[in-house]
Amino acid sequence: MRELIAVKGISLFADYRCSALKRDALIYNRLAALNFDESLESWEHSSNEQSKYILDNARWLLEKGFIFQPELPFPTETLVADQDYETGRAILANAQKEMLETYAKYNLDSPEQIKNFSRIVSSPNIGSITKAIFQAQQIEVFAALYSFEVCLVRLSAIALRKEMEAYSIPILYRDIKPNLEARDNFTLGEVIQIAIKSLPIPDDSVSWEQIFDYRSDPDSFNKFLALRDWMGEVAREKLTPVEVEEKLEYLVNQYQQHIKLHKMKASMGTLESVLTVGAGFLENVAKLKLEKAVKGLFHFKHKKIELMEAELKSPGYEVAYIAHTQEKFSR
Repeated sequence: MRELIAVKGISLFADYRCSALKRDALIYNRLAALNFDESLESWEHSSNEQSKYILDNARWLLEKGFIFQPELPFPTETLVADQDYETGRAILANAQKEMLETYAKYNLDSPEQIKNFSRIVSSPNIGSITKAIFQAQQIEVFAALYSFEVCLVRLSAIALRKEMEAYSIPILYRDIKPNLEARDNFTLGEVIQIAIKSLPIPDDSVSWEQIFDYRSDPDSFNKFLALRDWMGEVAREKLTPVEVEEKLEYLVNQYQQHIKLHKMKASMGTLESVLTVGAGFLENVAKLKLEKAVKGLFHFKHKKIELMEAELKSPGYEVAYIAHTQEKFSR
């Protein structure tokens, strides 16, 4: 089964909350973080407690293999033959040219000078007109930087998809160049992101071990496979994001209501069994009628199997992973 890999750029990851990252881990197998060593370096030199917390988590996830830093997408024989990759490479080159021209326009030739934009804008010692000018310049500079990063993230996603044969999804705040690759790949990413947004964000009390244990649990894994199949089908239907959200919400509700009803029936059946089978069990044990006593115990096992069968046949089972995850991690 092909991996689901999220691809992020350095600016997107630098301010990423670990709790939100845990939510991503409930869907994605791994996270490809571009220039991740630069993020680690910035966190190492920060005295901020949150940065230290993120650094500890990042190192642990890097060691566990959930986060990895992919090589930049230099052209290989396979990639050069791919039209999406070649188109993306041309767009990246143009975005880089525009970024460098913007830097030159404001005499910016180092990362430190770029950071000074934020310091100047936030300074209380400048006038309103000067501040407005610097704000406009800052927007232009960071728009050029973000445009370049978007192109790099998307090109990296294409490269990973081709080289690793994985479902690599570029994670972006907003898509400013929507024609970098085939539309069907975007649609799958959009469906996945909608599914992720429907999941709760685990808080600090939920450890990374709990997240990975949940993912590896056989029941969770089977439900996730059903969800993954559903996401692929929805992507092929070419629905709008709003239609996907409504469809997902409806199916989750259908599943929850169906399971709630069957659990009520199962509870009533179990109570009835306790009152009837329980009394019979004690009587049969007392009279050494062990065969009948064992049959009575198997009645409870059959009730559990009936509930599992009802779950598999329930409407909305394909999104059961989302319903169960909401129940487990919501606070």
